[in-house]
Amino acid sequence: MNPVMEKIRTLMAEGKTDDQIVKELGLGSEKRPMPDDFPEYASTHTYYETRERYRCGSETMRRWKKQAGIEPNVKQTPTIPILMPQGYEAFSRANLQHVVCERFGLSTHYVRIFDRQLGIDRSPKASAKLKRASSPGQPPKKAQVLSIKPRNITEEMAAREAATYLQRYSSMIRCNAEGQPRPSGTHWLRGGRYVLTDAEVIERARGMRERAAA
Repeated sequence: MNPVMEKIRTLMAEGKTDDQIVKELGLGSEKRPMPDDFPEYASTHTYYETRERYRCGSETMRRWKKQAGIEPNVKQTPTIPILMPQGYEAFSRANLQHVVCERFGLSTHYVRIFDRQLGIDRSPKASAKLKRASSPGQPPKKAQVLSIKPRNITEEMAAREAATYLQRYSSMIRCNAEGQPRPSGTHWLRGGRYVLTDAEVIERARGMRERAAA
């Protein structure tokens, strides 16, 4: 193998950027040309994502951005590993952030990203206005909490004991009625597929115990 190529492969394996490799090999001041797809990619990805894709240094990035007409130090919208849920925009524009998180099972991080893409205003002033519009004449939040019907504690304890038994055969986690994991949920998600009430969990555990004892 050519000694220069062998050295280049070694430096790339060490995670060196092109600028560092050129400097290491003493190849002079010859500048790497901007890739054809750089303007489009750099406009929609973060600084670090772009550097990782093209394996270039900060000096080369600045030069390419200037050549592509991309303003420096402009924070690009990062790519995200999930898609915007169906019906998200209409629901998000009409509800507060924590309600949106609960409805779609999203963290505030992703809600902020989706809202920024849609131009949804989440400033304190906008949130206060939305809160007043969504609950006109409603009593204070504490009064609402006091009116909530308490759970059947005996049944809940029995359900937790039954869920512990069922965990021998498949996963059991607390969730809401839609199957979204919630530590304080009123339902159980079994095996990542079946949404069960406390009573159904107790009944299934009883049936499996009877079959095991037969």
